[in-house]
Amino acid sequence: MSDLHTLHDAFAELERRADAASADMRATRPRRALGLRLVPVAATVVVVAGLAAGAVWITGGGSAPQAGGPPSTTATTTSETRSPMPRDPDELLTRFRAALGDAATVEVTEGVTDSRGPVITGLLTSAAGTGGFDLRMFVDEYPSDPEETKRNCDETPGCETSTLPDGSELMASPSPLEGTAVGYGVGRTWPDGRVLQLAVSNQESPKGMGQVFGPQPPLTRDQAKAIVTSDQW
Repeated sequence: MSDLHTLHDAFAELERRADAASADMRATRPRRALGLRLVPVAATVVVVAGLAAGAVWITGGGSAPQAGGPPSTTATTTSETRSPMPRDPDELLTRFRAALGDAATVEVTEGVTDSRGPVITGLLTSAAGTGGFDLRMFVDEYPSDPEETKRNCDETPGCETSTLPDGSELMASPSPLEGTAVGYGVGRTWPDGRVLQLAVSNQESPKGMGQVFGPQPPLTRDQAKAIVTSDQW
């Protein structure tokens, strides 16, 4: 009986251990299953992190080396030397406006280039009134003797001459107009033969034609002299 009791106890112990082992297996299976489920999740996190890092590198957000841009070029500007003579009426008008400043506004009615150079005619308007002007610039191939010019000017009432610091000869003289028309002409001759002539009147044309707008020209003679002696030419 003792042997049977001993065997019974041994089988009972084996059965108890088997039950305990089964219980342990049931208790540990969920943890192993959970571990198996966590592996794909962790792998997904790693893949997403890798993709994000790759995107940052592509967009330049990381420390990856950046490709250098094209070498910068420095624009080189060259200054154009202005011709002593205006090439056409438009350039003559540009110089006239610069020399005129705010003394008067200009309305050009005609601009041509004749055999000697550009000519523009039109109207000037200032606080003093409106009147015609005639402006021309040319090169005199056969310049007059300054002494002879001065003698002729001395014989004309109201005419005056002077020599400018650059050697240019300046002459201002009243224009012989009829009726209530009033006008004058101012001329400058450079040592190189260039000649600038400006005629202004209170009439539509300083040559004595057209309507008389007012009692006086739009520019005084001193203003016209200042324009002709400007350094804008």
